[in-house]
Amino acid sequence: MNVTAIANSVMAMRQEQLQQNISMTAMKQAANQMEQMADMLMQSAKEAQAITKNSGGGFSVYA
Repeated sequence: MNVTAIANSVMAMRQEQLQQNISMTAMKQAANQMEQMADMLMQSAKEAQAITKNSGGGFSVYA
């Protein structure tokens, strides 16, 4: 194996590592966004439940 082939192999491995790091970063960002959305939905559900309890009734679909 010559030096050029070794260098090309190393460059290909580094590029693959870079692609994996980019993918991992994107997945982490997506997971963080999903977690934030879940937190907001949970907070909304808690607030809706508190309103329902305080009003003595439920939501009316006819209102």
